[in-house]
Amino acid sequence: MFQELMLLGILAASQAQPIERIDLNKASLEELVRLPGLGEIRARAIIDERTRRPFRRFAELLRIRGIGRKRLRKWIPYLTIRRPLDQGSVQESVP
Repeated sequence: MFQELMLLGILAASQAQPIERIDLNKASLEELVRLPGLGEIRARAIIDERTRRPFRRFAELLRIRGIGRKRLRKWIPYLTIRRPLDQGSVQESVP
């Protein structure tokens, strides 16, 4: 019985879908509110902040009231930051 449960767990893990990351500088309101624990008010604050100054690092989310380190750590697996190629930089994400 235990071996069957282990096998089922291994099969389920191997069929898990990879997380599709959202670009912090381009994500819509609807995409942002899908982040765990992020509501519409903070999603709008993220959009307002990136309009003033695009994000270059995930830690820059800490500039937004109500976003702390603990919450940021939860979101990092779901986020990426793509910068324009004309600035000589490439896509940045955390594995």
